[in-house]
Amino acid sequence: MQAQQYEGYVITDELRIGSVRYAIAEKCDVSKSYVTLEQRQDTDDPQPHYLRSRIAAEVDLIKRAVMQMRYELRGFTTDMQATLKREADLLEI
Repeated sequence: MQAQQYEGYVITDELRIGSVRYAIAEKCDVSKSYVTLEQRQDTDDPQPHYLRSRIAAEVDLIKRAVMQMRYELRGFTTDMQATLKREADLLEI
């Protein structure tokens, strides 16, 4: 099985939040040896951040993922509030 790549960088770790894919990739022979990628399901172009160290790449990946989780949570909270309001309205006599 061949490893997934992005512009010569080998993807080493990946996670998904909703429809968004996040990944860390590395390439040993360049000054910015790591890249984090954010790719939304509706687009072919991942958004890369090039970094010099593994720890910087991991921190960047976590920050990007947390931002997406907050976005998803806001949507969930809004939907839940609307559902609770509808249910409360149905209970009124």
